[in-house]
Amino acid sequence: KRFFELTGNLLFYHLREKDAATKRRPRGVIQVTFDTKVKMSSRLDRCLELESPSVAVFLQAGSEDEARQWVANIANVVKQSQEELSKQEKALGCNPEAASGQAASGQAATGQADSD
Repeated sequence: KRFFELTGNLLFYHLREKDAATKRRPRGVIQVTFDTKVKMSSRLDRCLELESPSVAVFLQAGSEDEARQWVANIANVVKQSQEELSKQEKALGCNPEAASGQAASGQAATGQADSD
């Protein structure tokens, strides 16, 4: 059993609820990034599935409503991260659509495209 706390884009976990409440050093942390995926579990009640580049976990909430709230909160962090990445790409002059067209025509190109 773990107790989770979402602060910014970091999902901290503690062994005891009081450790989370008193801000004691967490047992671990999962970074939520632009490519993190989160959804309600179709296999387990009151659970959500979280998949990041470094870890895949099932989290069980106290209720279905609480699980949905966790999904919404984490999805919001993912969206903000995607928007920030998009801003950075634009500031650097990156254009994923143009990059794929250049690559198809044989010119060198780099870029990153969002996927749903």
